[in-house]
Amino acid sequence: MLCTSLPGWRIDAERRTVWHARARLGTLTVAAVMTTLFILASTASAATSLDVYVGYADSQRGNASNFPTPWDTPSNSQILFEGCRPASSCTFDSAAVRLVNNSTSSVTVNSVKVEYSSMCVYDIWPHTVSLAPGQQLILTQTKTTTSTTPGGCTSNVSSGAPGNGIPDGSDIGPNGKNYDHVCTLSGLIPQVDLTLNGSATPATFADSGQVLNTRGWDSAYCPSPGPGGAAKNESIPWTPIGSVPCLGTSLTLGPPSQSTVRGGVASVAAHLADSCGHPLQGAAVNFRVSGASAPAAGQTGSGTTDAQGGAGFTYADIASAVGTDKVQATIKNPSGTLASNSVGVSWVDAGGSAGTGSSSSPLSDITGFSLRPGSFRPAGSGPSAVAASQQRRFGGVASYQDSRTAITSFTVFRAVRGQKRGRSCVAIKKSRGHAHPCTRLVLMGFFTHNDAAGANRFRFTGRMRGHKLLPSNYVLQVVPHTSAGAGHMRTKSFRITKG
Repeated sequence: MLCTSLPGWRIDAERRTVWHARARLGTLTVAAVMTTLFILASTASAATSLDVYVGYADSQRGNASNFPTPWDTPSNSQILFEGCRPASSCTFDSAAVRLVNNSTSSVTVNSVKVEYSSMCVYDIWPHTVSLAPGQQLILTQTKTTTSTTPGGCTSNVSSGAPGNGIPDGSDIGPNGKNYDHVCTLSGLIPQVDLTLNGSATPATFADSGQVLNTRGWDSAYCPSPGPGGAAKNESIPWTPIGSVPCLGTSLTLGPPSQSTVRGGVASVAAHLADSCGHPLQGAAVNFRVSGASAPAAGQTGSGTTDAQGGAGFTYADIASAVGTDKVQATIKNPSGTLASNSVGVSWVDAGGSAGTGSSSSPLSDITGFSLRPGSFRPAGSGPSAVAASQQRRFGGVASYQDSRTAITSFTVFRAVRGQKRGRSCVAIKKSRGHAHPCTRLVLMGFFTHNDAAGANRFRFTGRMRGHKLLPSNYVLQVVPHTSAGAGHMRTKSFRITKG
């Protein structure tokens, strides 16, 4: 299988062009022919673009690794899902389209059509959908698959009716012919037609990787059926349209191990990507701490993968005990559960073995850390960290030197007024009268950065867990992690202002 790092198709409203990247004999070549597309916005002060992906969803025959992830997650405001719901009660056997808005401007998706031929066009999804920056739109079958679902094209082009709302592309042949159990390659190249921001002219994208029709035959049985003549799973992960699909999705968790002083805070980072390393954005990740003698056993958390496929989890040793936790991440989709590797978090006494490391894998050390300006407005959308050149009007630029390649955790705490109770600083209670004031730190969230050895620089947007931080004073804790454990913590205070 040819694996490439192709960006696929991207719609660019500022240039009003379509760029198509393709693979030829394993070498990346770019067709630098710019085709006039259409005006996506009447004014384009900032670039408006969509990333276009295609996938194939088959939950009849479970394969969580190949099922297109992310999928329908009602609690995730980043995903607008137009398909059979609730997903847990639906059986999927369908082509799927995914549009991701990673620009700084909203996009109105007037219509999306999947076309297998002029006689087989699926126009079954709501029109005029607003897609805010950072959001994605997933389109798939609108009804559940049953044993009586027919093969072939089920869309009635002449009447515009949606038929049964199931674009089972693996069973669609030329001119909408029923291709159920047919193992003759059709040569059919499906296409996706998009109309955006009120344009009268749709943009057409060829699915030359034949994801929407599973290579052009009924892949449940072709080139041969499974054991005993059984149908095989047909799922294909999200693929940039026009690219060859990379089967298999991996969820990894790091660092593999770390040592932290008991009573402190530990951070881990999950990463979701396909088998060619393309990150998968917008998936809901669940974290869980376990272990027979784990000090933090039972603690859980959640996050959503960002544009780099990353999601983080920070938790505290609330028992203030020594021992080792086992932490694992999982992602659920209609075909099952993706599980990461398990990582170890060792809680030790201040004079314990944390930070000893081996000579071949020493701890990472961060020096010269700065966050400028120290007071800034939060960005209205997007992830916690972006390139330093982006979102210039918002956030602050973090810059520092890291002694080694590492995963560095950035944990944000809000500094709020509290009152002394013994050695602790607790929330203020009026009944306590003349208690001594103090400043307590309230955990707001966490994100990670993959550090290179040497200089590192990015923009912290002032956003955590998909929301803007409120105007207040904050503390940023910075800890680099390698396989040898956690390096020295650095802290930096900053302030979020109104705006």
